[in-house]
Amino acid sequence: MRDLDYLTGQKGPYVKIGIVRKDKSTEARIKEHQTGNPRGIIDEFTLTDVPFVEALETQLHYHFNERWIAGEWFHMDEEFVKKHVLKEAKRLRKEQLKFEAQINSADSLSTQVSNGETRKPTKAELKLRDAHQQVKLDIETANARLNIAKSQLLQAIGKYGLVEGVFQLSKSKDAIKFDATAFKSANQALYDTYCFEKEGGFQKTFKVEGGPKLKNEDETLYNKSKAVPKESYSNAQLGKDKKRSKKFEELHWAYLEALRASKLLDWELTKLEAQLKTNCGHYDAIDETCTWVRKQKDSTMSFDEKLFEEKEPKEYLKYLKVKSGNFIGKIELTRAYQPSL
Repeated sequence: MRDLDYLTGQKGPYVKIGIVRKDKSTEARIKEHQTGNPRGIIDEFTLTDVPFVEALETQLHYHFNERWIAGEWFHMDEEFVKKHVLKEAKRLRKEQLKFEAQINSADSLSTQVSNGETRKPTKAELKLRDAHQQVKLDIETANARLNIAKSQLLQAIGKYGLVEGVFQLSKSKDAIKFDATAFKSANQALYDTYCFEKEGGFQKTFKVEGGPKLKNEDETLYNKSKAVPKESYSNAQLGKDKKRSKKFEELHWAYLEALRASKLLDWELTKLEAQLKTNCGHYDAIDETCTWVRKQKDSTMSFDEKLFEEKEPKEYLKYLKVKSGNFIGKIELTRAYQPSL
């Protein structure tokens, strides 16, 4: 969608890349965005017959994140949309349609108990395994670079809590929580009377065998990523602003580039996993290729906190404690500023 000036009829420089779910229409979405907006909202292009529309939207957002301004709005003229965005959207839709049946089949198989048997692989399945292993290595590599880029940005920001358009630190509210561990330690017998058998969940772990690891392929990058210090924030940072600089903008963009590289690999992994899972079918495993054991887990004993509170309110109050809110460091996914030259 794009906006236009009612008075001049000129189209604006921003375009919204979003989705319309089955229960709505493009017209309905336009009306939602039109409310309270002094500029007209128009449908620049609608792409239909997209099997996995949320995945398509996410891929487009990160693919073009250099032009991502805010929310779902991007800085793009009509020519850029036609030449680049639509081309990529149609390419992704074509791939989604190609793999739709396999992805849906894999999803259905994930809820069915496997048969406890294994079988030998075909040459095609071994090739799929190799491709999957390579994408997993690519993802590990991309995430290591992302980890480094994020750390470099946060270290540059230092003890500040806000760099406009780049980073913002906040803290969630304190909460009152019941300390089940302390209660169990103090009164095991009473604790046990409020424990009841709970049906086990469904195990469906999928694993592809072997594959190269970053530690062996690029030890320098691996070690650099592992050496990144843990994020650490304090109350003193809250409310401390730092003016955005060229350095911050460069580090911010390096982080966004690394994030894009990581996110765009998700679809590649989805395609390969769907093919391997579909081939695995009801088997527990394909030798030397993948394992996919699906079974009901054993039941477990679970403490019923709500029932305990209802039946033993005075005892319950003894074990309430204040849990301090968490610090939330948010790096902006968009660039709502003109990068310094």
